[in-house]
Amino acid sequence: MVFVLHGGLGSGESLWESESGRSWKTLADEHGFLLALPEGRSDPADASRHHWNDCRTDIDAAEEICRFFERHVRPSGEDSTLPGTSYNPATAEGGVVRRVLGALILIVGLGNAAAEACSGVVLVGDGAVVVGGNEDNDKIDASIWATAATESAHGAAYFGFHFVGLGGRFPGWYEMQGVNDRGLYFDLFSVPCAPDAESAPSPGLPTPSGRPAPEALERTMMTTCATVVEALAFLHARNYTRIVPCVQVLLVDRAGNAAVYTGTGDVFRTTPGFVVTNFNLTNPALGEWPCERYTLATRMIAWDASPTLDRAAQILRAARYIPAPGASYAEGGTRYSVVCDLIGGIADVYLDGDFTRRAHLDLAPLWATGHDRMLLAELPFTPSELP
Repeated sequence: MVFVLHGGLGSGESLWESESGRSWKTLADEHGFLLALPEGRSDPADASRHHWNDCRTDIDAAEEICRFFERHVRPSGEDSTLPGTSYNPATAEGGVVRRVLGALILIVGLGNAAAEACSGVVLVGDGAVVVGGNEDNDKIDASIWATAATESAHGAAYFGFHFVGLGGRFPGWYEMQGVNDRGLYFDLFSVPCAPDAESAPSPGLPTPSGRPAPEALERTMMTTCATVVEALAFLHARNYTRIVPCVQVLLVDRAGNAAVYTGTGDVFRTTPGFVVTNFNLTNPALGEWPCERYTLATRMIAWDASPTLDRAAQILRAARYIPAPGASYAEGGTRYSVVCDLIGGIADVYLDGDFTRRAHLDLAPLWATGHDRMLLAELPFTPSELP
């Protein structure tokens, strides 16, 4: 059974009549699966619009779906018609269905994710280290650039946007993710501010202690650090979250070490899979928890934690945010997704939540010679054939 969740401010009915809905109905007919298009909670300002859990409310879409099964799949063995489906289910014992549901529910499209709600995943095992992230934002200039290696600096490739104001910094291009020639990767995640969070120092100028200007920190870290241990030491020495508040930083290296720097404690990877979203891992009570994207990705890893580029991409695909029909990315959405093999030095890039096409990058030439900034849309994209 496949649940297709409508986009934010959408509805199951509008999705059912849309081109996307018709495509899903065709797939259901061809492959014989049950298709359900449930409705989110009504918007108080407009009953025709509906929402899912966006990690800012206490609505749990997974729990709602479980209740749906309880109501419509009867333990007595009666046939049930699922509203909004293209098939009537065969007789099913409720206990069996509940056990299957507990093992795996495929939820397609988290259509309500916050405009700047990002997701990261780390998969480690069998001599492989794969890491990736969704960058959800309302920016339209997603770009890639690289700095060349020198005798005193590591080469690094970066992904990011131009911001007019980012955490009090000067306008400019800022790195959201980066990977260097030593196999160190970082990804920035916005998180709720602690009540006592201090403002950043004046950007663009050396601080009284001589620390680098805020906009240079991530680049300096990537050109001077090679491991998670070194990167953590770098961030701690500069009290990074005082300079760049309301952020946590995912760090991964090619040895398989992974940690999240939060400013109030470091959280280390202890299992083959590791997930990061937009709640503070050391203090979830600050907000953005519970997080549906985190729960979904964690469940998918429990099902299959194969450390491959495709598996990481599948998890990010499930956690992506695509604007509702008629809406635009100006309201936010998954602008790009990047998945990196830290040992092989390769990366796959997906644009605007479209996982049917990808750009496959060999990072070594970028690290060796550097590269001027270019829009991700200008990369050579080819069919991905992602399972």
